[in-house]
Amino acid sequence: MKTLEFIKNNNSKNDIEESVIVFGLDMLKTVIIEIIVAVMLAIFAGCFWRAMIFLVTLMPLRQYAGGYHTRSRISCAVMSTVIYALELLLLKYVNIWTMWQILGMFISAFIIILLAPVENRNNPLDTAAKMHFKNRTRMMLLIDMLIFTILMVAHRYDYSFVIFNSVELVAILCIMGYISNKIDERR
Repeated sequence: MKTLEFIKNNNSKNDIEESVIVFGLDMLKTVIIEIIVAVMLAIFAGCFWRAMIFLVTLMPLRQYAGGYHTRSRISCAVMSTVIYALELLLLKYVNIWTMWQILGMFISAFIIILLAPVENRNNPLDTAAKMHFKNRTRMMLLIDMLIFTILMVAHRYDYSFVIFNSVELVAILCIMGYISNKIDERR
C-alpha cells in the first residue's frame, strides 16, 4: 500500500484511477514472480542460457501475435509454468533432426503469418491496432527466423532448436486462440 500511496501522491495530474494503479502493481508483482520462477526452473533444469534465449524470443513474438488466453490469471500462471517446464525438458533432452527444425520453422511461421494477431476476448483490437500488431509480429518473426538461419549455418543446432521451439509454441497458441475465439463466437 505504500507504493500505491507514493504513486497517488506523485501523480501531478491526479488523473489515474486507484483501481488502475492497483491493477498495474498487481500485474508487476505477477511478472516479477513469474521471472523468478522461470529463472529458478532454468537453473534447476541445468539449461539456463537456452531457457533465457527461449524466453527472450518467445515473449515479444507472443505479445504481438496473441493467441490462446486462459480465463483467469491463476490458470494462466499454472499453464505457463507447466508449458515452460515441458519446454525446458524438450530443450535439455530432445534433439530434432535439422531438416525437421527447418520444416517446422517454416510451417510455424506460415501459421503465425496467417493467423496473427489473434485477439483476446478481453482485449479486442481495432483496425489500426490489428495492423500494428500484425506488422510487429512479422518483424519479430523475421528476426527470429534470421537468428534461426544464422544458428543453422553455424551448426549450432542446439540453439536453433531453442528458437524453433519458441516460434512453434507461438504458432500452437495462435491456433488454440483462433479455435477458442471461433467457439466463443458460436455461443
